[in-house]
Order: sequence, then structure tokens, then C-alpha cells
Amino acid sequence: MKQSYPIQSWPEHILRNNDLELCLVPDIGGRLIDVRYKGISLLFKNPDLLTRLPDLAQLNELPSRAKHLAFPLWGGEKTWIAPDVDWPDGAPHAVLDSGKYSLKQHGHNVVTLTSDICPRSNLQICRHIVLHNSSQWTIRHQVINKGSIPKRVGLWSVMMTKIPANYLFQLSIGKTPTTVFGNPGNAFSCNGDIGQITCDSRREFKVGIHPIAEITAARISTTKGAVWIINKGVVAEQAENYAHGHALEFYNSGHYDYAELEWHSPMVILSPEKSYEFELGYQIIEEENYSTTEMFNLIKQKSGSTE
Repeated sequence: MKQSYPIQSWPEHILRNNDLELCLVPDIGGRLIDVRYKGISLLFKNPDLLTRLPDLAQLNELPSRAKHLAFPLWGGEKTWIAPDVDWPDGAPHAVLDSGKYSLKQHGHNVVTLTSDICPRSNLQICRHIVLHNSSQWTIRHQVINKGSIPKRVGLWSVMMTKIPANYLFQLSIGKTPTTVFGNPGNAFSCNGDIGQITCDSRREFKVGIHPIAEITAARISTTKGAVWIINKGVVAEQAENYAHGHALEFYNSGHYDYAELEWHSPMVILSPEKSYEFELGYQIIEEENYSTTEMFNLIKQKSGSTE
């Protein structure tokens, strides 16, 4: 059996519009492995895996500092299937998470990345990515049931950003995030109905919240200054419609310099040969244009809410 083999670097497919680059790696779970703005890298790429390509039968042989996790931490942004309690052996389905995706170009800066059909779940993932202009893009996540029986599924977008990072979101006044695991300590703070999760060091924890607005903002600090990634999803009113009881989760690694912004779709029962979609929109805003207080107000404005 062949081992995961060394390479010089991951083969990338680049979508580019002026200062914004979306760096795709079809060979590793169809990932958006990086977002680069004015040459600044905003997403985490695992330094231990940068020169490896996977053999799906040998994923547990890949180096990892987070030995308690039963899957490789490649980095970037990817599509998972919720709930995680349905994962085989405590890991996302290997074909969908680490397998090679086909890439189809539909036009300038429009692509679809498609997985093989997972032999264990009979699910297939398509990721439709559009770079609209020099600051905005969308990712439409799609899962298809290629099996013969209905499947309970939710779509789960996981974006691994570099740290230090601050994540802003809108919540009901007096509401606090639920600790999923670990000890977030004082990572959560709020200003009225705007909550903030601060991820600035290696300390493992995960929290979840069911926001009252569809907008989040991630402030990512870099050596050249900070950049905001504004993110818009869709939030159903009832939290119980979600696999983990909320639409939004934040994870901070205790072993690498990254944190995660995780959006969930509502759960559905997916009939054979049917598909389900969930779209997220993104926008880059430079730090010098918005203070944190101004970003609070922008979130309220975009969500149409007032205090």
C-alpha cells in the first residue's frame, strides 16, 4: 500500500480579481486553502502537511500535533456533513474531507468542485465558488444523496483563519454562547447585542451560539495590519432545526495557530437522488476603513436591526 507522498507544494487553482485571490486545492477535499488579499494570507495552512498529498487509506499516518483528533488538519475552508455523531470512527468521511475533487470551470472566476461518491455514506459534495469582484465571493455547498435510503444531513462550512482573530456576531441581549468543550475562559465578551469571541493564543475550546442575524465579521490580524472578512449565511428561527443546536460555532486550537468560524445549515432528511444546498457570502474590508465599533454598527445595518 502506498504511503502519503511528498510533493513540492499543493497544486493550486487560483481565482483572482485585482487584490483578491482565492486559492483552491482540488486534490485535498476541494478546499479553499487560502484567501489572499494584497498578498496577505488570511487562512491557516498546516505547516506539517504542506508538502504532503493524502493516501486515504493511510490518513492516520500523517503528522499531527493534535493527536486526539482522528483526522488531518489540512487548513483552509471546507464542507463537512453534520452531525459529527454520525461520522465513522470519529472522523469526517475521508473521501469527502481529504479526497480529490474534480474541478469544472464555468466561466471567468466561476468553478465547481465535485467529490467522488463516498462509499460509506453514499453522499457526494459539490462546492460552487464564484469570485464576484475584488472584494466579494460566494460558496454554495451542495450535498447529493447517491444511495437508496433517505439520509439525515446538515451542511457545515468550516473556515480555519489565522490568529489572532476576533469574531463578531449578533445575539439576543443577555444570551451567552454554549461551551461545547474545553475552557473558553474570558474569550467571550459583548457590547449590547453584539458578541465577540477572541482567539489570540493556543487554548483549545469550542463554543456555539444561535445568532439573531445572518452576519458575522472576522477580524484577522496580520503583520501588515488587520483585515475583516464579513460573512453572511442564512439562520432559521428555531435552533432545534440544527444538528448541534445552533447555527454558528467557533473553535480555537490548542495545538496550532488557528481558529475556526463554522456555519451550519438546518438539518434535512435527504431522499435518494435528491440534493440540498446552503450558500454563504463573503466580503473583504480593510481594517483602516472600519473600527470594531463601526463594524458593530455595520452588522446591525446589514441585519436590519436596531437597539
